[in-house]
Amino acid sequence: VSFAIAQLRRAAELRHISKELEQLWHEATMVAALAYAVATRARGVNADESMLAGLLHNVGKIYILARAHRHAELFQDPPALAQVIRDWHANVGKAIVDNWGFPEHISEAIGEHENIDRQTGQPDVTDVLTVAVMMSGFVGHETDLELNMQGVKSFWRLGLDNDKCVHVMRDCADEISALRTALGD
Repeated sequence: VSFAIAQLRRAAELRHISKELEQLWHEATMVAALAYAVATRARGVNADESMLAGLLHNVGKIYILARAHRHAELFQDPPALAQVIRDWHANVGKAIVDNWGFPEHISEAIGEHENIDRQTGQPDVTDVLTVAVMMSGFVGHETDLELNMQGVKSFWRLGLDNDKCVHVMRDCADEISALRTALGD
C-alpha cells in the first residue's frame, strides 16, 4: 500500500494535486501509526489490520480529488469540493477497498469510522480507526482531546480515557515516528 501510494503521489497526471496527496499521505501514516499503537494495547483487535485500515482510511478522499479535476467547477469552489469530500469519502473508500478484495471488516472500518454512535459488542478495527482518526487531530495538543472524546463509544469500548490517550500520543511518540518512517512518510 505504501509503495502504491508513493507511485500515485509521483504520477504526472496528478501533479496538480500533489500538495493535497502529500497531506493525505501524512495524515494516513499518522492515523496508521496511532491505530497500531492503540490496537497493541487493546484486547482482541489485530494491530496489523488496524494499521492497514489507518493507511487506507482516506483512500476515498484521494479518489475524489483525483477525479475532481474532470469537473473544473469543483476546483473553482473549494468549499463545495470540501463538502463533497467530507460527505462522500467514507462510502467511496469503502467501495474501493471492497473492490480491491480486502476483508469485509477492513472495508467496514473505512466506511464506518466516522460513525461515533455505531453500536457493536466487542471492540474492533472500526473502533480503533475511529479513535486513531480523532487522536491524530490532537497530536501536539493532547489535552484538548478529552472534551472531544465525550460521547464517542469507541473510546469506551477500547477502555480508553484521556490519560491513556495522552500516554499513547506522547509516550509512544518514538514508536509512532518509527512506524511512520517505515511507511514512507
